[in-house]
Amino acid sequence: MTTNMRNYEAEKAAGKGNLALRMVEVKEARLEASTMELMLIAQIMVFCGLPYRRTSDRRIVRKARTGKGSTVSVTFQAMMDGVDIPFGSDRTLLHWVTHHALMTKSPFVPLSSASQFLKDMGMSTSGQNIQRVKDAFRRIASVAIVVVRDDDKSVNTQQIIMPIARAASLPKRLRRGHLEGQISLLPDDGPGEEEPAGFRLDDAVFREFSQFNVPTLRKLLEVTRESPQIQDYMMFLQWRSFSAKEESHIPWAQMREQMCQDDTNPYRMRSRFKEAIEALRIAWPALNASAESRGLRIGPPTGGEQFLPDGGARLRLSSPGATRSTRTIER
Repeated sequence: MTTNMRNYEAEKAAGKGNLALRMVEVKEARLEASTMELMLIAQIMVFCGLPYRRTSDRRIVRKARTGKGSTVSVTFQAMMDGVDIPFGSDRTLLHWVTHHALMTKSPFVPLSSASQFLKDMGMSTSGQNIQRVKDAFRRIASVAIVVVRDDDKSVNTQQIIMPIARAASLPKRLRRGHLEGQISLLPDDGPGEEEPAGFRLDDAVFREFSQFNVPTLRKLLEVTRESPQIQDYMMFLQWRSFSAKEESHIPWAQMREQMCQDDTNPYRMRSRFKEAIEALRIAWPALNASAESRGLRIGPPTGGEQFLPDGGARLRLSSPGATRSTRTIER
């Protein structure tokens, strides 16, 4: 009798090999680095990520040190019964929504076509992927966040509970289910569809994202969309390297509090960071980082060669109606 058993080690090795091959695409995109390849994402999502797996927890707290004496903490709170906190690849849809809101300088992001998001992320317009968009849309629209920024100069700490989406509407066609052929999220012309379909970010969330955002490559999000932990780690390495004035050492306990406190295995984070560093170096050999026994060592890149040659300034300057604050890249 033949028993079909999965070879997890072989699958893991194949996954690493595929990631290495796809990082060559990131390298090509990085060297070209046109504004069409760049995206702006919320800084808090780089420092304090969503959970990687579905969780029954209704409240999750992340805390990170963003500089000497400065910290940021983010609380994710599920707001609707029966709807989980966003997790896994849901973060990619949130990044996409954030980018479009910042580039148009508008808190409303229309979902005119599911195929546009899927195309941007290199995904097919299959029924399965449409369902994934619907599920992620609902979870993101049903979560609130509390962002607390502290530094040595702060006298008072302000906490505001902010729903990510002030309003969110899926068009009738998508609510009814998947249609054959082209996938359209445009609202029906007939009565009953009072608001255009899409996200309307909460005003406070929009201000937070507008003031604190990080440029990255669209191709990096596309390549890592099915590996949210690797995606988080690569974006953290990219931004921490850019903001580093000198080499520093971050203990693993601190990194777990920031990104992966639900993982009780103290060695898994180090292993995953090592994997992220090795893969990211394919696209960016100047990365100066290592996953050591006591923590993550990271410093300014070798020769000063940043992941984005101009720090993403071109994207900020190309944003319609860009203000002084969005043009300034803080370290």
